[in-house]
Parts: sequence; structure tokens; C-alpha cells
Amino acid sequence: MPLLNTIMIWGTAAVAIPIIIHLMNRRRFRKVPWAAIRFLKISVERNQRRMKIEEWILLLLRCAIVALIAFALARPVSDLISGRWLASQTVAGVVIDHSGSMATATGVGGKTKLDTAREAATGILSGLPNGSATSVVSAADTPGEGVLEPTLDSSRADRAVEEIRQTYRTTDLLPAIDGAADAIENRAATRRELIIITDGQSAGWKQFDAIIRRLETAKTKARPVIVLVGEPGVEGDNLAVTRLAQNTPVAAIGQPLRLSVEVTNFGPLEADNVTVQLSVDGAEAGEPVDIGDIPPGESRAVTTFAALPGEGHHRIAATLPGGDSLPLDDTRVIVVRAVKRSRALLVDGEPGRVPSESETFFLHNALVPVPPDRAEDFYIAADVVTPSALPGTDLDDYDAIFLANVSELTRSSAQQIADFVGAGGGLAVFPGKNVNRSFYNVELHSELGLLPAGFGDAYPEDSNGPGLTLQAGGYDHPLVALWNDPGAGTLASARTRRALRLEIPKSETGGQTAPGTAKVVLRYNDGSPAVVEGEFGLGRVFQFSSSADTEWTDLPVRLGFLPLIHRVFGGVLQRKGGGLNVQVGSPFVRRFPSEFIQREAMVYAAGTAVSEGTLIKVQDLGGGAAGIEYANTDLAGTYEVSLTDPPEVISFATQMDPAESDPEPLSEPQLERLRSVADVVRWEGPGSLAAVLGNEGSGGSEIWLPLIVIAGLLALLELFLAQRFSRVK
Repeated sequence: MPLLNTIMIWGTAAVAIPIIIHLMNRRRFRKVPWAAIRFLKISVERNQRRMKIEEWILLLLRCAIVALIAFALARPVSDLISGRWLASQTVAGVVIDHSGSMATATGVGGKTKLDTAREAATGILSGLPNGSATSVVSAADTPGEGVLEPTLDSSRADRAVEEIRQTYRTTDLLPAIDGAADAIENRAATRRELIIITDGQSAGWKQFDAIIRRLETAKTKARPVIVLVGEPGVEGDNLAVTRLAQNTPVAAIGQPLRLSVEVTNFGPLEADNVTVQLSVDGAEAGEPVDIGDIPPGESRAVTTFAALPGEGHHRIAATLPGGDSLPLDDTRVIVVRAVKRSRALLVDGEPGRVPSESETFFLHNALVPVPPDRAEDFYIAADVVTPSALPGTDLDDYDAIFLANVSELTRSSAQQIADFVGAGGGLAVFPGKNVNRSFYNVELHSELGLLPAGFGDAYPEDSNGPGLTLQAGGYDHPLVALWNDPGAGTLASARTRRALRLEIPKSETGGQTAPGTAKVVLRYNDGSPAVVEGEFGLGRVFQFSSSADTEWTDLPVRLGFLPLIHRVFGGVLQRKGGGLNVQVGSPFVRRFPSEFIQREAMVYAAGTAVSEGTLIKVQDLGGGAAGIEYANTDLAGTYEVSLTDPPEVISFATQMDPAESDPEPLSEPQLERLRSVADVVRWEGPGSLAAVLGNEGSGGSEIWLPLIVIAGLLALLELFLAQRFSRVK
């Protein structure tokens, strides 16, 4: 007979207590001669046998009472008796998937997969034996929420099932399985059930092998059961907006904002005449954009344009008309920060006798590519100064600084630029023949931590040969991702005759640059870095390896130079915007100057009322920086952060992972691997789990209650007999 609380069986040692008392009561007495004792002795001898029998009866009853109580506390389990009035030793951990794919319609009574999962969970809980301890955990890509520790309160477990809400998060069941398995494995029980309710979407099992290993481990103590909801292959049509991206580097008022929209057909049939509607701040922007026909499993992308009505944050949405089996992915939203006019400061390290000979000539024309008489109306302004004029320049008037072949700066000017970038500005550095590498490497890189890389030795100069060329494809940085499209041209046609090696340290030991913040934007054909990006405080730094003019490279006269410089400048502005678009489930992080510490902010989540905001405060992040982090981003859409004193509103948007739109189920080989470590059942109603989750022969019932009842009855009997035996004989 198994015991659930084996340590309490040692309580049976208390049986010795009545025996010890009995023996103590038999101690020898001093004999006192007394003539009349012979008459009493005759009477005692007559009743001695009967009294010994009575004492043994009481002793046995007392020992039995102590033994039964100790045995009951050890929680024995028996298969021989059962009943709803008996407590069960069952502990169940129920994990319910509520990721984005669970919003798919099942085609039965308007239910979604999550509705069916709740129905299955309710049926499982109601079928567990009386007295079962249950945990209910909602799972997506987190350890889960709900009743994490098994509870005996069945109504609490039922409420936890009812309160599970649909999210847009991706599927990664491993963290929740780990938590649920650990919770039930640590509970005293002879029957443990680990029940995972999910749709079995193939793309959602990101850590399939790790889940298999965890279930193998859990199987030694608990029985894993995987309940699949939704019939594979019957989800119906599903079109999804899988990408909405801003392709114009600078979102300026009055300028067309170029947008890329991608729609994917996850349904089994071809989608005809697909259109998508753009909207800005909730108002439709033009007519629907025609995408055409999309075969099953394929994507189509179109480029379209929108106009932004004013400065500040704007919500741009791309929506598919009509409904399908998964409405969550029919709309995709991004937030764009529009500016009226931005300014760049160009620090010229080698001014020429005529403008065309200056170091910043090509930079200026790339930033402001319009005739001089129209420059005042352009959305980017560029001012040129010499290094000596930098100390008297108010940098607060600018968004970015470009250093072009500047030999070195004074200590105060270097600190001035560091403060500017740390407060959210941008910096782009181009070397040249005048550059003092020691100043850049020591002052700006090592001490201030402003530059993400050091300037190394020059590549061997090649005046007549092909020299270095930029990579021709495989761009993985957002700044140059545009050139992954062959229609955008190429950067590989530029020839670089001379450049300084960019030495990216493996770790930083000083300054404000954290280890690993340097990112390679662009490489040469030999794989070495051509452009490196780094973060400094609230700002962004771009470090080039070659010159901004044609002395070392012909890139400035190539067609790709203008969009490259505009994207560098736009990258600075987007960094200043604070990462306004994040994936669902990822935290929104916004940094502020140190004077913002302890300012209050209200965060209003997507789809919630104004009265349902969450109060947070700007926290001290150390190093003179402050910021907020908001992690409750389970829903896709637009969020608002409202700061006080002085008032300011910041918008940001979250997007669902396109993989959640793919209904492709687990393959048969994957299901076979799961069946080797768990019972895999498809939910078709309450009866579909009867064979797997039936209670008969699955561990028996606890019998501590009958033992306690018997002990109580024996105690009453002992009390009655003790009173009866103590009467005068």
C-alpha cells in the first residue's frame, strides 16, 4: 500500500506511549503487614484474571488509536476501495495554449480553438477525482499565468480557465511545461497528470526537441497527455498582412511616405483580387491597393504611399477587407514619427577653395539633393562648419553631426559631441588623410566610449586595380536591407582604393559603450567591416571606414550614396523616436534624460478604455540615464504612453509574428515522437478523453478518512470501557 506522506509513518512509534504508561503503573509497592489483608487477598485473587484481561483490552485499544492516527497522517492509498466521498491523491497540471494561432475559428458554432481548449479543460477538471489538486497555466511564449501551484479549490481552477484571454503572442510551450511539471512533481501524490492543451501548430513548437526531453523527464513521475484542439486542414481561408514597413528614411510632413505591404495566403485555395486598405490615424488613406491573385502558401508585396498630416506620432494600418478564419492577422499597424524639418551639422575637416573641393560637398548634396533656391523648402537642412567653429555652435539645433576628415577635436568639443549623442542625437564619422587615429582611438573610442570601433591600419592602397568593393547581397542590417531588392540597384559597383580597418573590440571595459553594442552595417567583399553602428546613451553612432569624398572611394558619385546617407540620417531619427514598433510580447523601452526620473506615465494598451491605463514611473537606469519599460504587450495594435509635467504623449505599436498565421500542423513523424513520450489525443468532446483520463485503476483512493473515523470510534469505545472497568467490583 503506497503512502503519500511517508515521514508520518514514524508516528506509529507513539504506540509505545500506552505501553510505557501501562508498565509504569505496574511498579512494585512497599509491603506493609496487616492482619486483615488476608480477606482482601482472597477477593483480589478471585478477580485478578478478569482485571488483566480488561487492562489488555484497554492497552490494545489505545495502541490501535495511536497507530491509526499516525497511519492516516501518512496518507495511505488503496485500490481496493473507492468512492466520491474518499479523497484522491491526484495532482494535475493543465497547460492551455493561448497564443495567436488559438484565435483561429474551428467552424463549429462560431468557436475558436481557444474556446474549444477552455471546453476541454473544463471537462478534464470536472472528471478528476474528488479532492484533486490542480494547477491551470495559460501558455504562449512565457512561463505562464494562472494558478501556478496546485490547489484543492476546484472553483478557483475553474475560474482560472474562464479567465484565460486570447493573446497575439507566439507559441513556445516549453517554459510553461517546465513550470507545470515542476509544480506537480514536487507534490505528494501517486497519480500525477501533466495535460497540455494546444492546437499542434507546427511553427509554434519552436523548441520541439527540448519539449520531448522535458516530457521524457516528466514521464518518470507524471503522465504527460497532449490534447489537440481543432481539426487540421479545416481552418479555411486565411489571408494575413505579414509585413508593413516604412521605406522612406525620413518621415516628413508634406512628403510622400513610402510603405511596403506584404500579404500572405495561408489558406488552401488561391485568393483572387486581393486588396488592402491603408489608413492613417484611423482615417482611410486613398483607395484600396490592388495586390492581385495570391496562390496558396505564397506572398505578394506592393509599394504604396501615404501622407502624414502633422508632426508627432501617427498610426498607419494596413487592413484586409472581409473576414476569414483568423481575424487577428487581417490588420497590421505601425507607428511613425513625423518631423517638419530636420537639421544636420557637417563638420568639414578639409574645406576647399571652391565648394566642390570641400570634404563635405557630396554629403551636403546627398542630404539636400535640391537646387539652392529650393533648399529652404526641403525637409532636411544641412549647415557646414569647420572644427574650430564647433565650440560656438549650439548643437541643440541639430539632429545629427557628420565629421568628415576631421583631424582631431579639442577635449571640450569631444565632450560636447558626446553629450549631444548621449541625449539622443546622431553622429556619423568619415575618416580621411587628415585623421589622427590616436585621437579617435584613445579619446573618442577608449575613454569616452563614443565610437563603436577603433581605426586600425589602412588597407593597402590600390590606385589602378579593382580595390575593395562593397558586399553585393545578403544585407542583414535594416539600414541597407533596401538593396536586397534587385530593383533598388547595388552598392557593389563602388570601388574603394583606400580605407582604415574598423577594429571592433570583443568587449568594452570603459566608457559608456556596453559590450556587444557594435553592429556591422555593411561589409567589403573580403568580409571586413565597411560601416559599423553603435549606441551611445540615447543616441546612435555610424562609423565609416573610408572618406566622404572621392579621394579614397568613388561611392559618393554612385547612385546608392544618396539613399545610404538618407538612411543613416533616418536611422538617427528613428533611434530618437525610441523604437516605436516591437513584436507582440517584447517590452517597449524608452529612454529619457536623467531629469525625467520619477516622472509618472500612464500606459493605455491596445483595445482598452481610457480608464484602464497602467501607472508607471520613469526609472533611474544608472550612468545618468532614465527610462521606462512596459512589458504587458500581449495584444497587437497601438499603445499610448502619456507623461505628465509637462504633458507628452508617445505612441508605439506591436505586431504579431507572421508564423502564428500559418496553420500547418505537426508532421506525422513529429506526432510519433510525441506519442513515444506522451498520450496524444484529439479533442472531439468529453468522451474523447475517457479512455486516457479515466479514473479506474489509475492510482486508487486515499483512505485516511476511514482510518480517522475508525480511530474515533475506537476512542469512544476505549472511553466507554475504561469507565465500565473502573466501577467498584
